[in-house]
Amino acid sequence: MNHRSIIASVLASLLLCGSLTGCGADMQNPADTPAGQLISDPDDSAAQMSFSLNLLRETVRNAPDANVLISPYSAMQALAMTANGADGNTRTEMEQALGGLPLKSLNKALKAVHRSMKESKNCGFKTANAVWVNNTDNNLKLQHSFQKIAESDYNAKITCEPFDESARRSINDWCSEQTDGMIPEILSEPISPGTVMYLLNASALDAVWEDRFLEGSEKTFVAHYLRAGSRAQTVPMLESVEQLYLSDEKSEGILKYYEGKKLAFAAIRPDEGMTPQDYLEQVTAEQIFQMLNSPKQIQVNTTIPQFALEYDTSLVPELQAMGMQRIFKPGQADLSGLTEGGNTLFVGDVKQKTQITLDAKGTRAASVTAVEVDSGEEEDVRSIFFNKPFIYIILNTETMTPLFAGILNEIPETS
Repeated sequence: MNHRSIIASVLASLLLCGSLTGCGADMQNPADTPAGQLISDPDDSAAQMSFSLNLLRETVRNAPDANVLISPYSAMQALAMTANGADGNTRTEMEQALGGLPLKSLNKALKAVHRSMKESKNCGFKTANAVWVNNTDNNLKLQHSFQKIAESDYNAKITCEPFDESARRSINDWCSEQTDGMIPEILSEPISPGTVMYLLNASALDAVWEDRFLEGSEKTFVAHYLRAGSRAQTVPMLESVEQLYLSDEKSEGILKYYEGKKLAFAAIRPDEGMTPQDYLEQVTAEQIFQMLNSPKQIQVNTTIPQFALEYDTSLVPELQAMGMQRIFKPGQADLSGLTEGGNTLFVGDVKQKTQITLDAKGTRAASVTAVEVDSGEEEDVRSIFFNKPFIYIILNTETMTPLFAGILNEIPETS
């Protein structure tokens, strides 16, 4: 995979200190666990977890030594909205890759998640969808059925304007506004003449911890990522005593709530001798779901890094590997339900930019996903302390929807 850029600043490694005390029993109060708050249909949650794991797995396959940060939630919002303009085998492939739910069921599930976020007072997460249409020739019109679903199920803002420099600025301004400036732009270059539409999702997290880190716990440690070519680094760390312990046959970790317990941060450290990529190749979505949904009440002395990174990529190779094939091929893609006379359209790119900052106060993260719909020639688009590389996930605890997921493989140099 060709990354547009991987920019990072002040990063550390995560150490789970060895003192684990307590009875090790499952939580006695279900209301204190994600399982006790699960409000979505199990099939909906399973589909979203499956898509999230598959997308993370494919991204790591394409960037095995990189720090990875994706937003499965943002990608699913933008792609599912797009799927409502697909038909035939193109639609079938998209439904399967997006977790296997029929599109009507997926629309309903994503609408429920969106509404859940919007209605929460302590969520700290906001999200928005939009569609930009190129009306340079005043002859490109959205299909009424697609526009109705985009507006009703995805609450999408529809904008029609010529795709000139002004449109690029408008799209970037929207991204910046919706992410509180964390993602200032998604389009860094002039819009291609063959591009007729962008379907976008922007999401932003700004959440404080439910239980803060120990006062004055910011310390500097020498951490060593235990993998080939790694080196000792002096990095800023935070200490806390956590109460929710995660484990399965091949990993252990912690679950830490944000204020209001609507969102949580999970850090998962694979067992010795196993890399995050190895773990992702062996674990199933059902196993991840079960572990996140069934933490044990054990005292865990935890040391975690302060870190911040940005990630910029195209998701096309990953989505193709997950079964979305036709939609990226001119002449094979069927997007006839998107616009009137739109049977020659195809998706030229699925761009995603993400950012995360984790410190003593909480976590700020943002993502923008842009599905670029083209009508011209196909372009060649290519597009993560415990004391070793680890996986991290930020999820909605009511629906178990992964909002952000990543792997920290090494500590980026401070610019």
